[in-house]
Amino acid sequence: MKNQRIINIFKTYLAHTGKKITWEREEILTLLLEKQGHFKVEDIVKITESSKNRISRATVYRTFNMLESAGIISHFYDHNHEKSYEINHEHHDHLICAKCGKIIDFTNEDQEKIQKQICSQYHFFPIFHSLHIYGICQNCLTKD
Repeated sequence: MKNQRIINIFKTYLAHTGKKITWEREEILTLLLEKQGHFKVEDIVKITESSKNRISRATVYRTFNMLESAGIISHFYDHNHEKSYEINHEHHDHLICAKCGKIIDFTNEDQEKIQKQICSQYHFFPIFHSLHIYGICQNCLTKD
């Protein structure tokens, strides 16, 4: 049900921007909705290049841009300073290990309240925010 809502959002976005709903765009979105967690454009490029219905690298990159403009996916930079993406299901923030690249999703209501207070204090209307904390995870700490 949640996936159908996302598909409808994308179709509406394409219609409003005068773009066509192609099988390639639908296939890319379907692949993303099947993935769990975080992914890179190259992950999808590899899948589409090895399938019988090959989708060009350029189409994958353009579709990611459209999906991000539609608010369906968002990006952040991983420990190697490479773009990683995720589906925008529910808001959360990230802890990113600078050694192994592990990404931990988290939410913290106190932190959200503080951000709202700061925005209110400065008469600022927030549209979007993301928090990424880079450090060393417990596994990497215990290895050293």
